[in-house]
Amino acid sequence: MRAALADSPEPGTVLTWLRNSHSARLLADLVATGRPVTHTDLDLTAVEGRAAARTAEYLHGLLTAYQVLPERRRAVRPD
Repeated sequence: MRAALADSPEPGTVLTWLRNSHSARLLADLVATGRPVTHTDLDLTAVEGRAAARTAEYLHGLLTAYQVLPERRRAVRPD
């Protein structure tokens, strides 16, 4: 993730995201625990309301896309 941010062709956009986004703050908080970030950690933050759920979902996607987290297995509900 760090390498992807550092290699961005638009460093200003990265700095703006790091300084101003809820998802960057949440990620910093999770990293500050010293433990690896997990899908479960993000799920636990999502229960704090709609905005928190959107932030957690965004981070799920971002961290999965950059292979920081493995693909998530979602339960399939029967029709």
